[in-house]
Amino acid sequence: MNFCTICATANKFQEFRGRSAEQCTRCGSLERQRAIFLFLTMKNCLKNIGTDDFDKRILHFAPEPMLFNAFSNNGKNRNYRCFDYSPGSYGFTGNFIGRHDLADMEGTKKLPPADIIIHNHVLEHIPADFAETIQALNSLLVPGGIQAFTIPIRPGKFDEDLSPSLSDDERRQRFYQEDHVRIFGTDDAVPMMQSIMKTDKVVFRLNEHISPELAAAYGLTTTYKADRIDSVCSNTVFYYIKPL
Repeated sequence: MNFCTICATANKFQEFRGRSAEQCTRCGSLERQRAIFLFLTMKNCLKNIGTDDFDKRILHFAPEPMLFNAFSNNGKNRNYRCFDYSPGSYGFTGNFIGRHDLADMEGTKKLPPADIIIHNHVLEHIPADFAETIQALNSLLVPGGIQAFTIPIRPGKFDEDLSPSLSDDERRQRFYQEDHVRIFGTDDAVPMMQSIMKTDKVVFRLNEHISPELAAAYGLTTTYKADRIDSVCSNTVFYYIKPL
């Protein structure tokens, strides 16, 4: 039996794209979403979530339904804002979602201040300097605010190609998906993020906080195994906390 960190439901997670015990059968969450939710919970960012007192200023890019419901408090948290380059794809958000292009750095810097900024598997889509995107988002954080994100990672080194002439087949071969412009690697993702965010503490290590048995119950085994060997995976939570 598994337990979802987001919907707080005990259920047997189902297979998803060849990954066993990956998807919560109630809310549909995947490992990376449960990992980021657990991280924010452990950082005491989600106090009073699910109540009318939860009013954290949140910027959420490419929102997932289960996280949207939790962070927006089912539409009651008016300080929650979500965005995507193609907002028409997110009908479940109602009027909450706005259009935003994260390749537009000046536009990003004009977004409202935030306590929490979240994005899961978004950076690989941005046809611009992703380091500038991270830094622009960090500039929006209030003191003590957190940016948390996950990125697709494979064994080896970082690879990127912003050329618009690259074919879909070439993108799928190099980056696993035709709308990706980059993919991150286990060899250099951590030092790369440390350099961008100018701090050594950029990775949330599950094995420092929970047991392998609890990780399995939460459906976070892949992340836990990577953390235990000081590596990273596509569910690893990277983060930045703005100094007070």
